[in-house]
Amino acid sequence: MSLEHAPQRQKRGPRKRRVIDRVSDTVDEFSRATGISKAVLYRMMADGRLRFAQVTPRMRRIPTTEYSRLGLSGETAA
Repeated sequence: MSLEHAPQRQKRGPRKRRVIDRVSDTVDEFSRATGISKAVLYRMMADGRLRFAQVTPRMRRIPTTEYSRLGLSGETAA
């Protein structure tokens, strides 16, 4: 059996990565970016002072808009 008629693979150029703006951070990322301990962040979430999304029972994500809403720096960190 000959491979003469087998389809030839086309060479692809380097893949271009799309730059996607982050819309949320994990509690750990938010903690590292702001210097606020995770325990304090969880307390702020429980009190309603910090907005978050419950992704799974064990995963919470904090919107990046919370940096500016709370007057914190760190949005560009990570």
